[in-house]
Amino acid sequence: MVGHAGCAALLAICACSSEVPLGSWQSGLGGGAAGVGGVGGVGGSTGGAANAGNTGATNCQRSGTPGALNAPGTDLGATLTATDWSFEGSSDSIEVELVIESRPAHDGYFWASQFSFVGSAIGGFVGLQARGGYQAEPPDGDTDIADMAVFWIGGSPLRAELGDIAAPDARPYAQLSSGTQWWTIHARYDLVTCRPYRLRVARQAQEANGDAWYGAWVRDNQSNVETFIGRIQVPAAWGLLADKSTTFSDRVGWGTVSSCSYPEYVSARFGIPSAASGSLAPTAHSNRFGSPAKCSSSRFTELSDGVRQELGVP
Repeated sequence: MVGHAGCAALLAICACSSEVPLGSWQSGLGGGAAGVGGVGGVGGSTGGAANAGNTGATNCQRSGTPGALNAPGTDLGATLTATDWSFEGSSDSIEVELVIESRPAHDGYFWASQFSFVGSAIGGFVGLQARGGYQAEPPDGDTDIADMAVFWIGGSPLRAELGDIAAPDARPYAQLSSGTQWWTIHARYDLVTCRPYRLRVARQAQEANGDAWYGAWVRDNQSNVETFIGRIQVPAAWGLLADKSTTFSDRVGWGTVSSCSYPEYVSARFGIPSAASGSLAPTAHSNRFGSPAKCSSSRFTELSDGVRQELGVP
């Protein structure tokens, strides 16, 4: 499925969502433009069986007092949740732990860590997607419903290379959407409910002319296996990672939402992120709902070691 129009100069939510776009740091999450669908997202033929993964009742939620549900909007769907984190300065890496406490059986959702660069208004994200649309040969290849690890950088990055997962189970793809160039890496990656994963993006190498390679990794903190998803080359002028990051949850959007009971309930716990290989802790954070608001079914829970984000709360 081809990306929706209207996302010029915006970082679209992972490959998948027509729900809410991910804006540049100047505009922030939301902004009213449609997100990019298709590549790794909604639509296309289904070339494989659905992977429901480890579903069922949530059994690993830590105790906490949930906040209020978001104010309802005029559209149907799940309202995006985002937690913004601030650091004292720029760094060469950002990492965060993610635990998917409850995942969908039939719908699709995405959880990610967004970052930007000191010298570029548009950044990227690394995340995990439950029941996304994987295309080994975009943009016209068959779409399989699968769990994925996803790594995107926008704003005319130079090239991309795969990591530990080889084709056809992973693929790089350059996409032009509304005048903005993206390099994207999607890789099949099985998700297990209640297992802690660490998402990390870091400066991985440097060319002789100063251009930098930024890589993305997903570490299974239960098995202690870290998977290198791949790397994307950016111009030297972009420099280090900026002093802000965002952890967010969003619905992929399988099927037509006919009522506010349609989006399945999901819950994820993001830990407190760190930067510079763990040497920098955030100085502040704040929670916000994506714009435009949709159904009144999203909320946050502040925890001692992070923030829970829930969507599709019944």
